[in-house]
Amino acid sequence: MIAKNPSELLAEMMDDFANCTASLLTVSQSNIWSFDRAKYGIVFAKLSRRLRTILAVDKEIAVIFSNFENQQMRTIFFARKTIRESRGRLDSNILIIVHKDRSGNEKLVDWGREEGYTVLPIYVNGNMPSGDNFERELSTELYSHDHFEVVGPVSEDNQFYGRKNEAHELARKLKTGQIRACLGIRKIGKTSIVNRIIKNLRYDDTVLCVMIDCSKDDIWTLNANGLMWSIAEHIREAIESDRNYVAVSASSNPMPISNSREQLTQSIVRCNRTVIIFLDEFDYISPSSPTAAHWKKDFNVFWRNFRVTFQELTRSDNRNLSLLVSGISSRWFSVSMIENVENAALAFIPEEYLSPLPTDATKAMIKRLSRASGIVFDEDARKNIATVAADMPYWVRKACSFIHRNIRIEIRPYTPNANETARLLREFVEYEGGTLARIALGHLFTVYPELESVALECSKGQGDKCAKIHLETLRRYGIITPDSDGNQLKGEMIKAGLALHLEAQSPEGTVTGSAQMISESESLDDWAENLAILNRKRNKLEHRLRETALGFLRYDSLHGNSHKGVKDRLLQVIPKERRAQLAELTSDEIVARFLWTDLTKLILKEWRLFDPVFSDKRDFEQNCDIINDRPDAHAKEIDLADFAMHRRALEKLSGLLDKKI
Repeated sequence: MIAKNPSELLAEMMDDFANCTASLLTVSQSNIWSFDRAKYGIVFAKLSRRLRTILAVDKEIAVIFSNFENQQMRTIFFARKTIRESRGRLDSNILIIVHKDRSGNEKLVDWGREEGYTVLPIYVNGNMPSGDNFERELSTELYSHDHFEVVGPVSEDNQFYGRKNEAHELARKLKTGQIRACLGIRKIGKTSIVNRIIKNLRYDDTVLCVMIDCSKDDIWTLNANGLMWSIAEHIREAIESDRNYVAVSASSNPMPISNSREQLTQSIVRCNRTVIIFLDEFDYISPSSPTAAHWKKDFNVFWRNFRVTFQELTRSDNRNLSLLVSGISSRWFSVSMIENVENAALAFIPEEYLSPLPTDATKAMIKRLSRASGIVFDEDARKNIATVAADMPYWVRKACSFIHRNIRIEIRPYTPNANETARLLREFVEYEGGTLARIALGHLFTVYPELESVALECSKGQGDKCAKIHLETLRRYGIITPDSDGNQLKGEMIKAGLALHLEAQSPEGTVTGSAQMISESESLDDWAENLAILNRKRNKLEHRLRETALGFLRYDSLHGNSHKGVKDRLLQVIPKERRAQLAELTSDEIVARFLWTDLTKLILKEWRLFDPVFSDKRDFEQNCDIINDRPDAHAKEIDLADFAMHRRALEKLSGLLDKKI
């Protein structure tokens, strides 16, 4: 019997696929293509209305066929090439890969995520799944993906919600030579809207986009003169190379700032396009910079000279310079004096805020993302989520992500009832949401300290006593909302966040331990946020385990199942050198002083008591080891995989306690 060649095998797979899925989709185009010394089948599939609803897509999607029994990353590269060359015909987010690699599903999903795709892998071992089985496999793969989770700023249509009109209007104004601002609390979407504007403008031949990310070490370490020279040099280089976009990095400059200012002015004059400067994360080069104290002085120097350039261009009728300032604090554009010198930026940068989404836009975002995850939130549930998360898009997605992780895949599509949604939202605020809000508020109060006491007064219902200008600023940030009872904190996350912020200010609330080594490509703020959430979850789990272990030991001793008392059983697992220190304490006091390793040893030693709770002793021990290897307490390099592993371990043990206790 003659063995079939790869093209014949792929053709059979594609024919079987078309026959088995006839009720779900229509094949509009199919081919076998060669790519990187391999052959792949490709189908353009028009989905049925039901499948379009499940997948939340409107376009055709790519179905890739590979008959290799060991999948490689090039399958994803081929899919990327296919989608790009379709010129918008294929959906740019979701694709199906039919393959024969027994362990390929997880690899393809991970690789796809790295490239920004949601991959729905279908493993074929013999016959192709048909009808309901195919839809069930597809739904399971889709629902297991967390569509709510987002890492970093976004600008693509499938992730950019509720701000398209704002981005379009800002882009229009910037093309006409204006100065605009995009101020707001951390994670409100400032960088996302900057990215969206640049995406819309960077291929426009009438503009030159100049991006300055002030959070980059080589930028905030510059002084005013160095920054102005670097901007001028990159504009000059972009003009010479006829580019529409340039990202500024540090350039050396031995000249005085008057030369830098003149170089900037002349570079812009020579440009026959509108130069749009994007100053993102500007708080790093403000007097309240968390990293560079020299900007207390250089802030005024920079803005005084930049203002001269802007006014000179205006006087010469050459209004081809625009500026968009993006950051947290508006304070340094409203105070009259800085370091006893008149503030050169006063009234130069407008106080324009990126406020929370309108509630209707928030609900629309929840509806679309939840549909793709197999969770059907009704109108009341969507409103409840929006209210708890104060209509902050990032917080809303985090809340929905928490709910997604706590609803079993196999029961979806699923509509949680009102009580279940309320319970999950309470747990989210307690375990994650309050911490997210605390970090955001802490950033705001660091760069705009006058707002802290005002927010505190509003939490007590005494906001009417505060200065109206600060109340209005908090309202524009989305922290408070006026109602019949005065100015109230907006949403449960903000209330919990402020409470945690105040708790952290006390000596006993101080958090110790930090990761000393992190990837340069990751934001310090994001790492702090992840670490804070992990700390809170671990502390809560440790507290519950202490109470549970002590309760089990007391019950066992009370019923005469051990000849030793509770205190002796606790002391047995402690190293000898510490026993003398704890011997005079009560059982409650001893267990309160247990380290995580002591607690683990106790449960393993008394496993007969805990087996009904944790079932798998080896699995319990491995999860405890992961939790004990805290990423925030050691000087070691850590990444998102470490966070994911720790979170899974914490959720596994917490889930077992929830079910059994």
